[in-house]
Amino acid sequence: MKSTLTLPKRSVTLACLLVMALAAGRAAEAQLGSSCQESIQIPAGTPLPASLAVPTDAFPIPSVTTFFCSQKSGVPAGRVVWFQYTPLETGAYRLDTTGSSGRDASDPIDTILAVFANECDALTPFSNGCSDNSPGTLDASVTLTLLEGKTYTIAVGSNGSRDPLYGSVEGPQAGTIVLNIRPATLAYPYEYVLPLLQRVETGGTSTSDLILTNLEGADGALKLQFLSHGNPGDETPPSSQPETRPMSISANGTRELTDVLGLPGTFALGDAYGALVVRSSRRLAAGARIRVEGPSGSVGYFSHAVDVSTGLLTLGESGRLIGIRDDVPPAEKGSRAYLVLLNRSPATCSVVLALRNGSGGVYKGGEAEVTLPPNTTVERGLRQVFPVEETVRSGSVSVSLRSSETGCVVGAAAVVSDSLSGDSYATALVK
Repeated sequence: MKSTLTLPKRSVTLACLLVMALAAGRAAEAQLGSSCQESIQIPAGTPLPASLAVPTDAFPIPSVTTFFCSQKSGVPAGRVVWFQYTPLETGAYRLDTTGSSGRDASDPIDTILAVFANECDALTPFSNGCSDNSPGTLDASVTLTLLEGKTYTIAVGSNGSRDPLYGSVEGPQAGTIVLNIRPATLAYPYEYVLPLLQRVETGGTSTSDLILTNLEGADGALKLQFLSHGNPGDETPPSSQPETRPMSISANGTRELTDVLGLPGTFALGDAYGALVVRSSRRLAAGARIRVEGPSGSVGYFSHAVDVSTGLLTLGESGRLIGIRDDVPPAEKGSRAYLVLLNRSPATCSVVLALRNGSGGVYKGGEAEVTLPPNTTVERGLRQVFPVEETVRSGSVSVSLRSSETGCVVGAAAVVSDSLSGDSYATALVK
């Protein structure tokens, strides 16, 4: 039976006194925290930073195989204190043993710490979740991404020592083990962009379903930001660019967020269209399924996310959108092409566009320059950008930055809808 320690929200410093009192009162029975089954439960709502101190005089001394990162071969760790913690929010957390001491508060103690995913019946060592010593100290510390609602088991012990002259081994030192938990800054080194998502409630229905797959064997965290549609020539980005709180994604796992723009807990938007930015602590594969339903039926297409580090253009680079088709208006049915231009920079940027035919030449009226607002996506019909009068078949659009646009990072995509066949597809920029 697990024991639960309730920490008062008024002051987490009282946690130390509570743990000490509970430990003293249980000396004749199973010691609170002395085994995984008797783990000290840290309530999910505990205000952070939190510090818990546990006296270990009565804790078992025997060697344990808990610590998978011990640097002291043949010297057992012992007097292990077990904790369990379930975060309320996904994020980065620092766990350390600063403040631990021997029986004399001024006597340092050599600590070791390990974090396990899951509970006692299925302990799994957490990747990079074990620390023998922090640089320059006898304390142990780790900084990890923990997922909301998931229970983690934490073991903290003291190391034994070996006499450097005679080689004899002295058992783990008794004293007070301290576990500190505090929020840390979570890094999002990976960034992906979906140039065009949309949601329509009036005059038809359109929804966008986001699909994310973690390509790494470790749990991760991610945040989403919606960049609402802007207008060419604007000097400032639109006011609506909401961002979600961190979300979790399991190791090698997949998350699907149906109607991501309207989903409560993400953006809860009504009618909206624009780009979606995905920032992640792990490498992802990402894409979106867009469905459009109207009086004449429904169409849908799948759009892959672009890796910002490799898929966007900087000065001196160019790219091509292929598979461009657009029938001469005012035909009621046929192909329609839409260009989506993305500026991922904090300043306005101008892109140079050319609509090319199957022979590589430029259509008459097929050249344009578009100034994009900062950190914004702009969508325009093909013929709004290029005043061409011909039917476009097997066309492509070349995209490049104006030669003076230093510091700009831009991307592009195209969506082609065919009302005759019902086929629609998205084409990404190829550098």
